[in-house]
Amino acid sequence: MVKKGGDYSYSMNNETLSKTQLMHLLNENKTAIKLMEKSNNRRIVGYCFAITGGVCIGYALGCAIVGGANLNTALIVPLLGAGACLVAVGIVFEVGANSKAKEAIAVYNTSKRQNNTTLDLGLCSNGMVVRLSF
Repeated sequence: MVKKGGDYSYSMNNETLSKTQLMHLLNENKTAIKLMEKSNNRRIVGYCFAITGGVCIGYALGCAIVGGANLNTALIVPLLGAGACLVAVGIVFEVGANSKAKEAIAVYNTSKRQNNTTLDLGLCSNGMVVRLSF
């Protein structure tokens, strides 16, 4: 998982994966796929908050700049504040989504690592041999 611009890209063996390919890979591990689904759900909720906040900020600024009669001037500041709060909540959900995605990938990677340590006993010309391979 590498950050590129404002988003993350996923790669495996130096090959970039799409979200669909990543989800297909993670299907092998139930814990990893559940974590990635939580990540996607948090990301969607975060986008909803951020977009709503952005609309509030944009509408309030637009009315303030143009001097529109559609919005009472006493409501501009509270609408800006509400928009800023909604955007902040969206950012918090996005950070949580990225955290869950990283956790899902770590769980998948951990499950793929194999313990290849072996302990062998044998005989040689000088006597017994103990070999530890890793």
